[in-house]
Amino acid sequence: MDYWEAQKLAQLLLGLNDEQFNLIINTNESDLDGLLKKKFNVNVKELGTLTLALLPLVPPINTSINNRKIHALIKKNTNNNNFYILAEIPYQPQ
Repeated sequence: MDYWEAQKLAQLLLGLNDEQFNLIINTNESDLDGLLKKKFNVNVKELGTLTLALLPLVPPINTSINNRKIHALIKKNTNNNNFYILAEIPYQPQ
């Protein structure tokens, strides 16, 4: 998970709208770390690391585009009822 993906996940977890998120990113990115620390006691980098560690616990799904099997955190887009992937790793049977 790259840093931008972790920041976007933080946005969702903190309930920030796009305007609030963009203000933080464009003025003082470390504020996002502060908000995460206050609510979850992690920073953006740690959130990304923790997310990757937890993804194997998520049941695998098949993607509709290329029929790959992955572990993913997904969110429904309320504008068009499609789902989009927040974070993913390839499925590897254990």
